Amino acid sequence: MAVLKSRESLAVKYRPKRLEEMIGQDRLVSLLKGQFRSKLGINRSFLIAGATGTGKSSLARILAHYINCEDFDTVNCRPCGVCSYCKMVEKGSYGGVEEINFSDSRGIDTVRAIIDSTNYAASHNASVFICDEIQQITTAAQNALLKILEEPPEGVILLLVTTDPNRLLPAIINRCCPLALERVSVDDLSKHLLYITKKEGRDYFTPASGDKAEVEKAYAIFKNIAMFSNGIVRQAIATLEAVLSTVEGGEKIDTQDVEAIRRIVGMFIENPDVEPNIAGFLISGIYSGRYGVSLSHANKMVTGSNASSAKYLFEKALDFHIQTLYYMVDPKKNIANLTEAYYTRWYVSLEEAAGTRGMLQLVHQSAAEIVVIFMELLTELGRFIHDEKRLITAYVVKMIDAVNRHKHLAYTQASPFHRIYSKDILT
Repeated sequence: MAVLKSRESLAVKYRPKRLEEMIGQDRLVSLLKGQFRSKLGINRSFLIAGATGTGKSSLARILAHYINCEDFDTVNCRPCGVCSYCKMVEKGSYGGVEEINFSDSRGIDTVRAIIDSTNYAASHNASVFICDEIQQITTAAQNALLKILEEPPEGVILLLVTTDPNRLLPAIINRCCPLALERVSVDDLSKHLLYITKKEGRDYFTPASGDKAEVEKAYAIFKNIAMFSNGIVRQAIATLEAVLSTVEGGEKIDTQDVEAIRRIVGMFIENPDVEPNIAGFLISGIYSGRYGVSLSHANKMVTGSNASSAKYLFEKALDFHIQTLYYMVDPKKNIANLTEAYYTRWYVSLEEAAGTRGMLQLVHQSAAEIVVIFMELLTELGRFIHDEKRLITAYVVKMIDAVNRHKHLAYTQASPFHRIYSKDILT
């Protein structure tokens, strides 16, 4: 009987270890290389911010490696690769680096422990503190952290890592060098996925001929995974690995069918009821200007998805609403750059809603207002809220009010949601 083996995930295997390996972060990489080459040296505190999966922790470890390399190459801005510290990093160990996850320890005692640790001499070039999920700490702990940020000791580097910098005190943000990681473009992410499959020797999508149409069709699988992953590198690589495993399991995949990709990994991404609930919330509720239906679906969204936070669910709803804006601008999918951004199922849902006799009341003015209201709601949900239900109710009512205030424009402006004849106005 064969013994089953375990393997390292592709996301871990291809985690960036050099600044130039940070996909789609050219602006940030140029900033950091400038600091490492500068005679003035680097900042003593950095605020690394970005969405989950964009490479925040990887960047923090890269910085720790660069800082503590014993013979750093400032001209080419890279570690030497031969010193004892570089050899240690190759084995996965980062000496002189302390990583603290503040989702576990949010209190002032943890910050005080960091302050006490800075009194000891660094075992390497500098003592590096990677403070992950820093937005989770209490206000009192943030005030304590200000003490060390105001006058960082010599030989101490603080790397604050967060998905939500707006939850930090402005005084903390102002005392750090900001490093904002961006979502990666579809093109850059597609090329990276193609590189990984070739490097792994698992490129099952190579075209039979060099015909341009065949090449584009084969490349579509990476493009679709990149679009599905919404610019998140870790999500894209995990999705690619699931697709490759499915192909190796004997299933054939249409490289141009993004829905096939969703079916492969969708069950691991979110509750299968999330999309239908969001569709009901937006199409049957908000876009129709119906208070009761909107509030009912909003409540169902939050209470029916035990594994998802309210903030996450309304972020998804905003993503869908952005798709609605694309649809309103380009319903026939003539604009190539917008076509790449469409969610296929959502596009079909909007088509069906636009073709019904009970037409939706959404117009461009109300659609734009709703984006602003969504952003305000998400900001509030990012704070410590005791009663999310009241907050959500208030903002949902604001959305419906925006629709109802502008719905009189439905019959005077061209909109894909209002395909009517003059006689319909009279009936």
